[in-house]
Order: sequence, then structure tokens, then C-alpha cells
Amino acid sequence: MGLSVNSSQLNPNALKAGALGALGATALGVAMMAPALGIYANLGPVSAGAGKASPSVFLIALVCTIPTAISYALLSREVPSAGSAYTWLSEATTPFFGVWMGLLLVSTYFIAVILQPILFGLFFNELLASFFPGQIGYGTWMLGILISTLVVALFAYPGIDISARGSIAVTVFGMVVISALACTILILELRHGHIDFESFNPATSVHGNKGFFEGLIFGLLSFVGFSVITTAAEETHSPRSIIPRVVILACVLLGIFWAVVAW
Repeated sequence: MGLSVNSSQLNPNALKAGALGALGATALGVAMMAPALGIYANLGPVSAGAGKASPSVFLIALVCTIPTAISYALLSREVPSAGSAYTWLSEATTPFFGVWMGLLLVSTYFIAVILQPILFGLFFNELLASFFPGQIGYGTWMLGILISTLVVALFAYPGIDISARGSIAVTVFGMVVISALACTILILELRHGHIDFESFNPATSVHGNKGFFEGLIFGLLSFVGFSVITTAAEETHSPRSIIPRVVILACVLLGIFWAVVAW
């Protein structure tokens, strides 16, 4: 009788094949795109250009993103790999171009890792200011950065299964908070009879086409990160079927979420 073992049993530091299902893979992608961050960080710049038309910006950004998402989905179905675009480009051309793609991806993820704790520190300061006015500064900002980094590290270090569960919890919490804020505003607007759907019309952009396309830049930036789903292919159960569906689903659900919340 033969014995079968996977790589994670032989090497505890290896990728854990089959550790994720559809929900876990979706959670990683959604967490990378950060539903709450799309509103807190990007809605302001989007509104500065497009004004009332901000919801339509997110919908148009979704339409613009879908072709790239489909490309990632199709490539991941044929070549499921943790290397993602690095592997695909290396196999399609030469490893030289693959290395350059890998370096670009590393720089992208590096910036994302730095940017999000910095933003957390800013909002952490604003939260403290509401309770302790006049007692916030660079020290409390740095404290917020350290807290957010430590929490993420505690989720990431044990492995992808724990990381996925943490991503689900944090993502759901953020979406609940944002939804509660949106529902509160909606109820207040209903009381005053101010509800309309003109915001879904790009023509309502406060600065015309120029303002709309300025806002669209930040709308498109909101979708940056869905590609991280494909890097979990080697740790996902049935990646050829799950990963392509999850890539498209994450983009569509978040695009609609941002549009509705912005409205």
C-alpha cells in the first residue's frame, strides 16, 4: 500500500493545497480591494471631480475593469499558479519579462502594505480626537499604524486558512459599518424627501466630462487588488473552477456596493 502526502506535510512552510474554498478565496480578493477603504479613501477624490455623479463613476469603473478581470479569470483557469501574472508572462514569452512583471507586482503590493496602515493611522487619530480633543498627534498616528500592522501580522503568520478567516471577519465588519452609515444617511434623506437617482447619470458630473474622468481615475484605483485572488490558486480547492468565478464575482459585488453606498 502506498502512502500519499502533500507538500505541506513534508514542508510546513510550503503552500497548503486545498486550504481555501470559494468563500476564502473571495475574502482574500475583497479584503485586498478593501470595501471600506474604497469609500473612505476614494469617494472624496471621486466626488471632487464628478460630484453628484460619483455612483456612476464606480459603475463605469466596474465596466472598465471587467475585461481585465475576465482575462485574469481565463488565464487562471488554464494555468492556476501562485505566481499569477509572473508565471503566465514567463511561460508565454521568456523568464526575463516574467521577472520584470514580478518586480512590478512586488512594488504594487509593497505600496499597498504601506499605504493602508498610514490611512488607518489618520482615521485612528480622528477617532481619538472625538474622545480626547487636543491630545492627538504623530505619536497616536504611529500607534494606529502599529496596531493595524500587528493585527494583520497575527492573521497572516499562521497560514492562509487563518488569514482567510480573518479577512472575512474584517471585511464583513467594515462593510457593516459602511452600510450602517449609508442607511443612516438614506433614512435622513427619505425624511426630507430628497431621494433621486440622478447620481447614476454621468451627465450630472459637477465639472462635466473632465471632472467625470478625473473621478474615474480614483474609481478604477478602487478595483486594484482583485488580481491577488489568482495568487491563491495553488492553495484553493478546485482552482480551475473556483478562481475564475471568484475573480469576476468579487469585482461585480464590490462595484455595485461602492456605487450604492456612494449614492
